[in-house]
Amino acid sequence: MAGNNACRERITSLYWQSQNKTLTERSAHSGLLLAKYLKEHDSAKNAKRQLLDVASKASSRAAPLYDLAFRRWEATLANSQDYPAASNRFHIQGRMAIGLGGASVLETGLTLHHTYGTSMIPGSALKGLAAHYCDQVWGLENTEFRLIVKELDEKGKQRTRPGEYYATIFGSQQDAGHISFHDAWITPQGLGTALQIDVMTPHHQKYYGEPQESDEHPPTDFDDPVPVAFLSITGEFLVALTCDVPGPNGRQWVDLTFELLTRALKEWGIGAKTNSGYGRLKLGPAPRPEEAQPKEHQLKKTFSKGTKIRVKRIDHKGKKGLFFEAEDGMLCQVMQQDDPCKDVKIGEDTELWVVNTSPNLYTLSSSPPTAKKSHRK
Repeated sequence: MAGNNACRERITSLYWQSQNKTLTERSAHSGLLLAKYLKEHDSAKNAKRQLLDVASKASSRAAPLYDLAFRRWEATLANSQDYPAASNRFHIQGRMAIGLGGASVLETGLTLHHTYGTSMIPGSALKGLAAHYCDQVWGLENTEFRLIVKELDEKGKQRTRPGEYYATIFGSQQDAGHISFHDAWITPQGLGTALQIDVMTPHHQKYYGEPQESDEHPPTDFDDPVPVAFLSITGEFLVALTCDVPGPNGRQWVDLTFELLTRALKEWGIGAKTNSGYGRLKLGPAPRPEEAQPKEHQLKKTFSKGTKIRVKRIDHKGKKGLFFEAEDGMLCQVMQQDDPCKDVKIGEDTELWVVNTSPNLYTLSSSPPTAKKSHRK
């Protein structure tokens, strides 16, 4: 044990004290950095923050080698002829935290590819998510998608079994499932920004600690919040499934399972902190900035306050309220729900006054805006 510690300290010292290049310039494996190169002689807070920053920048230097491996994997899926395969790219809507509770010297874990140190989603995590979603959502409509089906045998006794469709996809004690959930790899284009420093702020650390401490320290408003830095993930991932049943029958099963997984990733999310909006993935590549920008932000306002304009009433994303569309394409809203224009039906035109403008919205009224009275004498 002493020899291992001495070796580790020596390697760490040489790595950090490189004479030619700094650690930031040399590192290309984020996983190795996070596991082995925490500077113990610094204060814990500063050392952790510095290491997270270095690790977040290291992935981009793995791009040349990783790009070759990624393209080979993608080509293998595309050329699969023996067994049906389904694959597509998904983009993270916000952030994702995978392996946050894993063992780590930093107290917050992160699942990375062992060879390349790049972001990945384990196939086991994808399978677990799909299995749970299948049982809890699809199983409500069809019991054959349930994990446990209760029924009476020929003797009238109750027995349990997995649903037929569930067992075919995920397996049972008698037979392995026929769908393979592969690790999802991040696309090479997103390596530069894949790892982002994030922060969570537990307010009641002692209450969430050991059971004996939680009894002695109930959560109160007097507890001090303690910010905890960790790495979260952004970008696109290649998600792939294969079926070990050849032919059209296998193709139907792999397509069905891919649809199941697609819905689970979008509606439930994967990884940690999904209740806070983390881990949602949507099918397809991430939209470009100009495509993601709402329509109204790309338009130029042509009307000013005090102008009477012709507008058409619209149903704006199912939201409650009085919404209209102006001739220049801008979104309009009437803030007063008792305004006479409430009788205008969706699709009908009317004329209203512009009483206020903002970068992406006209505020309208059936009455012209009134000038504020001056209080000066």
